[in-house]
Amino acid sequence: YPEAANAPQSFPRTDTGLVSMFGNWWGVFTVSGIFHEFPTTAGETWEMYSSARHWSGDAMSTDGVEDNWVVQKIAFFDAGNNEIGGVESTILNGTFAMDVWHDAATISGVAPAGTVKLQALILYLQPMWDGGAAHIDDVSLVHVIPVKTESTTWGGIKALYR
Repeated sequence: YPEAANAPQSFPRTDTGLVSMFGNWWGVFTVSGIFHEFPTTAGETWEMYSSARHWSGDAMSTDGVEDNWVVQKIAFFDAGNNEIGGVESTILNGTFAMDVWHDAATISGVAPAGTVKLQALILYLQPMWDGGAAHIDDVSLVHVIPVKTESTTWGGIKALYR
C-alpha cells in the first residue's frame, strides 16, 4: 500500500511517501508484492536496487520459525509468459536493524535467449502466520547500455573513442 509520511511509523527515505507491504496471514505460504513490466530482448542487461526498513512498532519476526522476508527481483519472460530466468536478493527480514533504512546491494541480470519482457518485482514472502510490515522506497531499474569502444588512426595517431 502507498503510505504518506507519518513519523515514526511511515518515515520515507526520500520524498513524501513509501510502500508498506505485509503478508496475508492465511496459514500457508503466500507472496504479495508489487511489480512493473518492461519490454526487452535477449542479451540486454538490467540492474535493480532499492531501500527497505521495518518499524519497531510492527517489526518483522526474528523467532527463527518460518520468518517473513522481502526480496527484490528481476524476472525474464518469453512470449508464452513463462519465466525463463531471473536474479533476486533478500533486501529485508527480521534480523535487519529496525527504524533505519537499508540500501540493498544492486542486482544485475542479462536477459536469456527468448526473452521478450521483464518484471522488476519487490516481493513480501510469508511462510505462515508471522507478522510485521516492510517499508520500501527508492526502487530503481536501470537498463545498462554497453559503451562501444572504437579505434581509428588519424594522422598516424591511434585514437580511442566511445
